[in-house]
Amino acid sequence: LGNYQAIQKIKFKRGTKSSISIIENIQYVPISSINVFNTTNTLDKARLTIVNSITHDKFNQIWIGTQTGVLKFNPNNPNQSILIQESNNKPFALSAEMISSLYVNHDGCLFIGTIGGGLNVIDTKQKQINFIVKDFERPKFSITEDVVRCVAEENDGDLWIGLQSKGLCHFDSKTFVVKNIDFNSICSGNHS
Repeated sequence: LGNYQAIQKIKFKRGTKSSISIIENIQYVPISSINVFNTTNTLDKARLTIVNSITHDKFNQIWIGTQTGVLKFNPNNPNQSILIQESNNKPFALSAEMISSLYVNHDGCLFIGTIGGGLNVIDTKQKQINFIVKDFERPKFSITEDVVRCVAEENDGDLWIGLQSKGLCHFDSKTFVVKNIDFNSICSGNHS
């Protein structure tokens, strides 16, 4: 592929005994050919081709985390793709433009890890966005830094949030309380 930035549209067929997915067909769709409704700036389009994370939801929408926001990509109609970006004057906007990770949970909520804006949560059913950020005024509901590298979900819906330099946080999905895991105390044997 060289410098060719592309999204792969892959059809999978279940393996027989080993249940390994076999690639049947690959179609490349260059990101530069996608008409994105929110972007007219050439710099944004160039930074859009830097893909940091990718996931999909149960509606077969592909969510792509880029250097300039999250692209909601419709593989069946690429021209209906939408870019969600950081904005101070829009209610449905991200808290930071650089995306580091994406995760869709069992309820269909999209968790967006950002560089400098904490964790953004898009409830696709309610069409609203919430934030889990570093908040000195509400430490019980606060992560320890705003650079989120990864997210994983437990069976009960609770989340583990991996941070750039402050370790790990546990987010209780029922109470919204965040517990920060101190690796120094774990390594020294002081479990709290």
